Amino acid sequence: MRVRARARGYYGALVRRPGDVFTLTQPQDFSKHWMCMVPADTPESRTTAQEAMRMHHGTRSPLGAVRHVDPAVDPDDDRPVDFEFDPFV
Repeated sequence: MRVRARARGYYGALVRRPGDVFTLTQPQDFSKHWMCMVPADTPESRTTAQEAMRMHHGTRSPLGAVRHVDPAVDPDDDRPVDFEFDPFV
């Protein structure tokens, strides 16, 4: 059974973050509180801790410019990115 995490949870000794797609070994492991079912042909995906931190805090470039990362934005979008300068970083 393939599922997507709707909230942070733990399964298979791993932290599962919102958006992660993984396979349950037992149907009774399904939790309606933080999982939703997806089609079986949906590819598995896992958000690393570093990716989760970037999505939460944004990424920093060398002169203190902060690029806010929005997980809803298409990563293949090649439009220019607006940067904010924070002199106190």
